[in-house]
Amino acid sequence: MTSSLFIVVLAITALNHNYQKMTRHSVPRILQPIKKVFRLATALVLFAAVSLSLTNCVPTPEDERLVSAEHQLSISVSPGTCEQLANGEQHLQSSWNETGLTPQHISVLNWNIYKENRTGWREDLRKFGREKDLILLQEAHLDDEFQTNLAQKGLYWNFNSAFNYKGAATGVMIASRVSPIESCALQEIEPLLGLPKTALVSLYPVAGSAKQLMVANIHGVNFTLGTATYKKQFEAIKQLLDNHRGPIILAGDFNNWSDKRSAVIAELANDLGLSALSFEDDGRTTVFSNPIDHILYRGLDVVSNDVHQVESSDHNPITAVFRLQQQFVAQSTGQ
Repeated sequence: MTSSLFIVVLAITALNHNYQKMTRHSVPRILQPIKKVFRLATALVLFAAVSLSLTNCVPTPEDERLVSAEHQLSISVSPGTCEQLANGEQHLQSSWNETGLTPQHISVLNWNIYKENRTGWREDLRKFGREKDLILLQEAHLDDEFQTNLAQKGLYWNFNSAFNYKGAATGVMIASRVSPIESCALQEIEPLLGLPKTALVSLYPVAGSAKQLMVANIHGVNFTLGTATYKKQFEAIKQLLDNHRGPIILAGDFNNWSDKRSAVIAELANDLGLSALSFEDDGRTTVFSNPIDHILYRGLDVVSNDVHQVESSDHNPITAVFRLQQQFVAQSTGQ
């Protein structure tokens, strides 16, 4: 592995040298596509090299693995398949929810926490996650310390494992102040590396409404030569959301670092009637000038939102507060 990485580093150096020569002076318009190819090639080789070193040292689950916990109750592990939600067999209600999320104030944190690799993540998670109704994390590292923190805060949580890192599972998580009615897990394998990227979908009751809030947290497939696998991953999410007739939040690290990937997200949002959270001062993490962390929503009004600059991760956390639209508060029947 060491010699392979050394060769890769040499390849990156050569690519970077040619790229620097090419961009030292202004590049004619006809050569702009070549310039972009050099940038993409350098990034893909670097990303692949780092991730390849992980592929040979961490076991990956063959199927979705949903890990759940409610307050101090014991942790449970299940296959986490989404068959019920995919078939539209959601929990139908004939009366309003007496308890659940507060319709006038649904607060959200979305953050790729970078496997807790940088100092300060505890303090930042405590700061930005304080009193949030929904905490959506990517690259969450489910070690004993992290589980203890969740238990102390009295949070319900669901976790979908992608792979083991430093002796603990790493993947996507949704933690909440309200118990989800139902949750399921999805997985898509990175075609170049064999590492899975995971997603979670959960349904939450909203007080005073028969409608349920569907929340999806996704870590987008990263290393592909085309968009086929990327589109497949988001199509699976789309099928679940398309069956839902209530409000929706779709968030995560989408890894939409190219125009073609961003077009996949734009098409999905258009088909589902989702709006993208926008920012007056957009400090979101970007790759090739594309913001890759997102919160999309439907059936909700934005009360406030912000991006927070941090050093504790390679992604900046996003926070938002939503209010349920009156059309859903007024409806007392149906899903």
